[in-house]
Amino acid sequence: MRKLRLSLALPVIQFVIALALLEWGYRTPVPRGSELYVPTGRLIFRGLNAPALIFRFLNPIRWGPTFDSVPRSMFGFDTDDLFILLGVIVVWYCVGRALDQQRTSTTAKRTGVATVLVTCLLLLALGGLLFLTGLHDLGPGRANNPALAVGAFLTLIWSVTLFFLSGRGVVQAIRFVARGSSG
Repeated sequence: MRKLRLSLALPVIQFVIALALLEWGYRTPVPRGSELYVPTGRLIFRGLNAPALIFRFLNPIRWGPTFDSVPRSMFGFDTDDLFILLGVIVVWYCVGRALDQQRTSTTAKRTGVATVLVTCLLLLALGGLLFLTGLHDLGPGRANNPALAVGAFLTLIWSVTLFFLSGRGVVQAIRFVARGSSG
């Protein structure tokens, strides 16, 4: 019997969920006089896919001279959202791949201690960025919006998960080095 490959299933499932949440967000009317209003669907989308939000900075519109030559939307989605959707696929592929491999302490042996440490530092930095984003979304004046609180809570869960994974990776790498020097 073939095993379900999460590295293929998770990106597809999360991409479909992300499309549905974005579409829900596009169809939600914005109340008059509230230019800072963010639809609930978009907030949940942000919370579920917080690490993928970094991909919006790949959008050439943000880089100056190409501002007038790049369309603002394609396929019915904002250009930023298309880059985030690409990030959703990449992030959930990495999550699925990590779950498929069920990384153990032999990770350092297979990929090298330096690679594991650099990866852990990147995860730690991303976790810190997401932690600050989550705290910002729970800041003063924002606590009255329950949808924003849900998105912030999901972002904080991502942050804690990334902190845990990076710490676990560093501990495993140190144990691997300690075993190698003692044996």
